[in-house]
Amino acid sequence: MIEPLRRSLPKRILRRLGRHPVAVVTVVNLALKTSRDTYRWHTGLIDTLELRRRLGSHFGTMGGGLAGAAAGSAAGTAFAPGLGTVLGAFAGGVIGESLGNKAGRAAIEQAEVLWTPSTDDDERSS
Repeated sequence: MIEPLRRSLPKRILRRLGRHPVAVVTVVNLALKTSRDTYRWHTGLIDTLELRRRLGSHFGTMGGGLAGAAAGSAAGTAFAPGLGTVLGAFAGGVIGESLGNKAGRAAIEQAEVLWTPSTDDDERSS
């Protein structure tokens, strides 16, 4: 009984994603950016800290863009259905990507501060 569900689940997910081209483009874009930066890290072109910052930036940009586009299209529809929806989604997406980029990078930098042991802790333990 469980085996048929496992086989059909990916097909259902892909079918649903196919109805939302923006989601497909976002996932593909994120996959390309993260794989490019992971390759750069693997070959030594960037260090681990820079990889984390870039990945945080990518995830923030994508999340902020989607959220901004959704909010912008809702606001645009309230003012002028049709054209307002399109313009609001575009403007919201641009603003959301910009804010998401900054928020993603800032979140990773803050996490680095929390994860990195301070020199005071090292001196106390000696």
